[in-house]
Amino acid sequence: MLSHVGRVALSMRLRASRIWLSVGEPAAEVARNLGMSGATFYRRARALGLLPELGSL
Repeated sequence: MLSHVGRVALSMRLRASRIWLSVGEPAAEVARNLGMSGATFYRRARALGLLPELGSL
């Protein structure tokens, strides 16, 4: 389990990924750059509002 500091750092990295996504970087590549699986990236990014929910696609 992540500490509070770890969660904040991860949240900041995920929010920074918004820039990569906005310039057309594939989400799978962004996930690899962050060192996580695509599924984990999608789940965490959706939780932070960085990606649309599955039902709204």
